[in-house]
Amino acid sequence: MKKNSIYFIILGLVIVVVFFIFNFNNFNKSIVNSQNSWEEVENIYTSKQELIPKLIKIIDDYSLENNTLSIRLNTLKLSYKIANTPTTYSILDLIFSDILNELKKESYSTSNNNDCIKFINIYNELEIKLYSAKKNYNEKANILNTSMRKFPNNVYSRLFGINSKSLFELAL
Repeated sequence: MKKNSIYFIILGLVIVVVFFIFNFNNFNKSIVNSQNSWEEVENIYTSKQELIPKLIKIIDDYSLENNTLSIRLNTLKLSYKIANTPTTYSILDLIFSDILNELKKESYSTSNNNDCIKFINIYNELEIKLYSAKKNYNEKANILNTSMRKFPNNVYSRLFGINSKSLFELAL
């Protein structure tokens, strides 16, 4: 009788250990997926940041009277380098969109200015990719955030100092 109860205790412990290992691996998978999708978003923002000198050149080449656009764009370029959360990126997106709207109002952008038209087309393509990447990130972050609320993942997240991920507000 004693041998049977020892076997059941050992079997129970093995099942519990396997359960925790399985959950821990799934939790780590969620973390990695979230980090990978965040890196994709950051790569697109890097591409967006690399567009800013081209836009500054377009503004300078056509010697606009509005020099504040160049100054704002240079500030925006530096800001993209230090942005690291969905909220800061969203604020920078609003500033960039505001600058582009101002640029579109300028008379040269509506004339046969091929450089400006090409830039706006490239920018629009990046925005589409960025929307898709943000949506993917939000999905992965939601999965992680949800799993962090469940046992035993809530224990793992507290134990390893993993915080919930903030999300992008998506709008087209």
